[in-house]
Amino acid sequence: RKVATVSPTGRRQRGFTLIEVLVAFGILSLTLVALLQVFSQGLRSVDVSERHLIATMLMRSILDHLGTQIPIVAGERSGDIDDGYRWTTRIALSQTIAPVTIGQWPYLPYEIEVEIAWKGGPVTTLTTLRIAAELVASSTGNDSEEGPADEDSN
Repeated sequence: RKVATVSPTGRRQRGFTLIEVLVAFGILSLTLVALLQVFSQGLRSVDVSERHLIATMLMRSILDHLGTQIPIVAGERSGDIDDGYRWTTRIALSQTIAPVTIGQWPYLPYEIEVEIAWKGGPVTTLTTLRIAAELVASSTGNDSEEGPADEDSN
């Protein structure tokens, strides 16, 4: 509501009341607070997405090392990675696929699960199936020989 007043020169002046100005500032401040919350939520979402992407890349890297730097043996292993990530692998003989012998080498199917967790974040999991040649004792019975290269079913 505009209020008309008469100035000392005799002209009418128009303006806003103090209440109208305060209400306008209140509406402006509420709008700015809402916008800041939207932007901060967007930044948090970007951070979480980046953490999930890094976790997925780390899990793929661990899966790539299975059979080369990490032996495929039934059991559970875990370790820490930079930036607060913690990984766990669970390797178990498959309950749904039977082992197969080709030539002299028995091939065992393993179900492999890799989990990555980080502080303040959820656990991210990748699961795969690997076919690996079983270690077979040599003719002397003292040494172990590894069979053919492991195969990945992915």
